[in-house]
Amino acid sequence: MNVLFQEQLKREQLLALPPAPVDRTITIAVHRNHSFELVASVLGPFLGLARVKAAFLYSEYDDSLAFTAAPPQADIHLLWLDAARYTIQDFPAWLIERIRALQGQSTGKVLVACLGAPNLASVSLPDVLMVSPDALLAPLGEAALNPRLEAYTGTRLSNEACLLLARELGARFIPALLFPPLKALVVDLDNTLYAGVLGEDGPHGVVPYLKVQERLAELARQGFLLALASKNEEEDVRALFALRPDFPLRWEDFAATAVTWQPKTQTLERIAAEL
Repeated sequence: MNVLFQEQLKREQLLALPPAPVDRTITIAVHRNHSFELVASVLGPFLGLARVKAAFLYSEYDDSLAFTAAPPQADIHLLWLDAARYTIQDFPAWLIERIRALQGQSTGKVLVACLGAPNLASVSLPDVLMVSPDALLAPLGEAALNPRLEAYTGTRLSNEACLLLARELGARFIPALLFPPLKALVVDLDNTLYAGVLGEDGPHGVVPYLKVQERLAELARQGFLLALASKNEEEDVRALFALRPDFPLRWEDFAATAVTWQPKTQTLERIAAEL
């Protein structure tokens, strides 16, 4: 897992990972005007988090997005574009027209990743997910692009950018098109929201995982339901949140709580029924 989410991804480490268990194999039709192969080669480990495996069907390099013989059986159509290759005055309107043409040929969902086109954020179409590579690659700065190698790789994206986009597509956006949206997140306490065991270390002895808690608190503000399932004494857990103002999460952030010594299967059923 550290290999998948380390700050600096390594291609050789990703390629060396054993295949993950697979529950579903999907077909992704890639309609592109620059290379996607460097991303696809390391997409598998990230899709494996959702127990998904992908088979790819590639178009020729086609700026016109003619969708000649677009495979109607594809689960996802990926429009992998570099806007620098276009001089169209109203590029968003043209792209919407091409997406609708594609939807007339196939019932597959559409994922659009267009480099250099930040003005696509407002485009909204049914069964279409718009991804901004520029926003995802912002942490890389100038290292995101390597035009010098474009003649050899078929894309001005750097290796670092391809690895980061593989993680974002495989762990976030492709599963988002395949599975129902998450409504609730159930979390444990010990060695989950903090390092340590409450019953042994006490409320002042545990060390919070701040980034995890901050992210969960952000999701709660966005409307996700948070639930707590922990084998502890409820009195101790309430005291923990009362005594640790450095915790980004508060007791009140949880829509449902089940602090009990019952088996987790029963605890989860109880939380599901309550929600």
